Amino acid sequence: MLPKNLSHVFHSSKQFANDFSSCVYDYEEEDKWLQAWDNMLNKYMLTDNKWCSGIFEVRKKWAMVYGRHMFTADMKSTRRSESMNSVLKKYLDAKNNFMHFFDNYSRLLSDRRYDELLKEFKMRERVPVLQVNVEMLRHASKIYTPAIYKMFQDEYMKVLDCVMHRVDKSEFVTSYKVQCGKKDQEHLVSLEMSTRIVKCSCMKFTFVGILCAHALKVLDKKNIKIFIT
Repeated sequence: MLPKNLSHVFHSSKQFANDFSSCVYDYEEEDKWLQAWDNMLNKYMLTDNKWCSGIFEVRKKWAMVYGRHMFTADMKSTRRSESMNSVLKKYLDAKNNFMHFFDNYSRLLSDRRYDELLKEFKMRERVPVLQVNVEMLRHASKIYTPAIYKMFQDEYMKVLDCVMHRVDKSEFVTSYKVQCGKKDQEHLVSLEMSTRIVKCSCMKFTFVGILCAHALKVLDKKNIKIFIT
C-alpha cells in the first residue's frame, strides 16, 4: 500500500519509483546516498513531506548503504518478518498458556529441523544445471546449495557485460574499477594475488554470501578459476 501523501507522486511520475528504489539499494557510500536522497526530495518537491522525513530518521533500518556490512543472505527485513510470522501462526496461539506455548514451540523447532534435513538430502541428490560449462561454475556447483548456486550463476553471467581498468598496484594488492552493463557506477575491486582474496566495494559477499560480478570479472581477467570463500 502506498503512503497516502505520496500516492500522487507515484501516479504522476513513473521515474519516482525507480529513483526511490535506487536510494534503497544502489549506493555504497553514505555521502553519495545523502546527496541522492536530497536530490530526489528536491526533484519531486518532497522536502517538507512528513512521511519522507519519518523514514529518513530510521534510514539505517532500510537503506542498504547502512546494511552492507551485515550478512542477510539477500533477504530483506520485511521478508524475514513476514516469513517468520506466517510460520509461527501455524503453531502458536495467543490463548495458550506457557506450557502449551513451549510445547508448540518445541514442535515447531523439531519440524523445522526435519524440514532442513530433508531439503539437504534432496539437494545432495540433485545436480545443478550449468548455464555454461566452465571451471568457475563447476566449482561453485559443488560448494553451494542449488538456490545459492543459481544466484551465483546469475552474477557470473553478468561478467560478460562488465568492463574494468586498473587504478592502483602495490607489492601485494592490485585495485581495479569495474563497471557493469549500462550502469554508470564504478565499483572498486582489490585483489591480493598471493592469497587470491578479492574484495569489492559493493560488499555483496558480506551481506549475501556470494561474489559479485565485479569481483568475478577481475578473477576471470587474472585467470583465477577457483575462488576463496
